[in-house]
Amino acid sequence: MIMQSTIKRLEGRVAIITGSSSGIGAAVAEAYAGEGAKVVINYSQNRSGAEEIAACIAAAGGQSIIVEADVSKADDVRRMVEKTHEAFGPVDTLVNNAGIYPRDAWDTLTEQQWDRVLDVNLKGCFLCAYAVYEDMKAAGYGKIINVSSIAFVGGIGLVHYGSSKAGIVGFTRGLAVALGSYNICVNAVLPGAIKVDREMELDSAETRAASDRGAIAAQCIKRRATPIDTVGAFIFFASHESDWITGHCLAVDGGLTKY
Repeated sequence: MIMQSTIKRLEGRVAIITGSSSGIGAAVAEAYAGEGAKVVINYSQNRSGAEEIAACIAAAGGQSIIVEADVSKADDVRRMVEKTHEAFGPVDTLVNNAGIYPRDAWDTLTEQQWDRVLDVNLKGCFLCAYAVYEDMKAAGYGKIINVSSIAFVGGIGLVHYGSSKAGIVGFTRGLAVALGSYNICVNAVLPGAIKVDREMELDSAETRAASDRGAIAAQCIKRRATPIDTVGAFIFFASHESDWITGHCLAVDGGLTKY
């Protein structure tokens, strides 16, 4: 459900949300549209999910387009930005959410598996930021929100994933320094144990139940979160309310990491 408010905090904004056909990206796309932004729903494989989100946005009176693009490929990213220009104009807001989340034992990882995770999760952030940089520089304003994860601290079967998410933290801080003089804010959201569809695909019912118990026990807030629990942070970082905040990495995890 699109979040509605009396004051549209993102009125007139043009936002690309990568990987927004499901999960956190889908929730952010709906929330941004509800706050008045013109939204680009990006997907790589899940066309039906993207169409469902677009239909929800349209039903609530919002505006969106759907663009297929693999964020690890520079040509795809450039085409996505071009299509955004054609539909809505220059981009002032980017959410680098697209990512893959495989679980592989360290000693079975192949070079190809490592490269694919780093290419999508980390290089994709670079390519997308680079592609919208000129728009934001020309406007003298922009918001880039990268999606990292508390898993950057390490996790079983997540050496490649955690490395990519740790890289996003470094990328966020470095890019904030590079773009600050152009009034472009760069921040990151680090979600915690968010319950998403991938759990249903990857885990057995027993494993999912164990994950629920483990997360709830470790968190300060005693329930499993869903993607909608993260959207407040994304709206804040995209809005004028955060115009004096850059280079910040915000854990949205119910107190799981307690920092």
